[in-house]
Amino acid sequence: MKDELARIVTGLDADYADIRFEENRKTRVAYRGEELEEVASYATSGGHARAYAGGGKAIASFSDPAQAARIAKSVAASARIVGAKRDKPLRLAEAPPIRESFPLKPLKDPRTIPLREKLDLAAHYNEMILREP
Repeated sequence: MKDELARIVTGLDADYADIRFEENRKTRVAYRGEELEEVASYATSGGHARAYAGGGKAIASFSDPAQAARIAKSVAASARIVGAKRDKPLRLAEAPPIRESFPLKPLKDPRTIPLREKLDLAAHYNEMILREP
């Protein structure tokens, strides 16, 4: 996906453009006392496109990565329209492009921690917050 987003940005008619996209996965295990109450998994994703073009700036969000190219083109066009109406067009300083990923790197993989240890930690935390000062 990173290569596809880079291709989209490179093809835009803009002074500067970027596309950011994020995917998140969460798992929830909930207990009420010793009784399992809920087990659920969630996956979310979304991104935004930003462009400076012709002295203007525009931003739009999207949730479907298949729409990234269409949204990015629209953002660049919107920035040009805005720039044409500004008394003082926006100007960007020269800077090299940055292409990077920032994956989460926990100190300890939570999947390796036994459930009993997590429950004990949750019980300890609950005791701490329920104590009166």
